[in-house]
Amino acid sequence: MLEQRSYFYESFIRIRFLVRWFFCRLRNRDDDMIKVIPHGVFYNGYTVQGHANYAEHGKDIVCASVSVVAQMVASQLEIKGYCNVRIKDGELNVYIDEWARKSAEEYIDMMIRTLREIKMQYDGYIEFEEEF
Repeated sequence: MLEQRSYFYESFIRIRFLVRWFFCRLRNRDDDMIKVIPHGVFYNGYTVQGHANYAEHGKDIVCASVSVVAQMVASQLEIKGYCNVRIKDGELNVYIDEWARKSAEEYIDMMIRTLREIKMQYDGYIEFEEEF
């Protein structure tokens, strides 16, 4: 009996994930997706905005993981004095100083690679405005 419940529970989780993924794709609304937007050339800076709506508030692992990656890179760049960071209304804006663009390149590349990995696992919840 316990094995049967476990099977049904796992099936339920899989179906719930597929339904969420399907409806996210079907709606394809801007407010149901995190957007990563470069400022001109990406090394000038970037904006991360929106919400993934993968799960209910406080349990959204997609939104949390993107936020951690983007804010970690922004924080490190700001500590080194390479940029100005503004966070307002759920939007993270990073403006990299012209003299620091070459130095910031490694951090930005790391962030892009990590966000691409997250996007591969949770496609339909993260969008790059331009392909990098």
